[in-house]
Amino acid sequence: MKASNLTPSVELDPNGKGIKTEKARGKERGLYTRGELNRLVDSICHPFYNENPSLIILDGFLHAMVERNPSLSVRKFLIHNLPVLVKQLRKIKS
Repeated sequence: MKASNLTPSVELDPNGKGIKTEKARGKERGLYTRGELNRLVDSICHPFYNENPSLIILDGFLHAMVERNPSLSVRKFLIHNLPVLVKQLRKIKS
């Protein structure tokens, strides 16, 4: 069996509902849910908030890309991310 047959392929879903992935041997796995994609964004960005506050902005941008709803994304950023960003910037300034 070739090693290339075991590597998963990843492509964007043409319907814009997530990322389509396929398991080894070409079996379709399905789409990642928005919740799974949001948890992935959180697991990548949140651990590094203290080291680099710009990741708070990146986190909000990535969540906006997942949600594809600009007005909701702005509201969520203002509620969840802006207070954390202000806190981190105050910590750096003092």
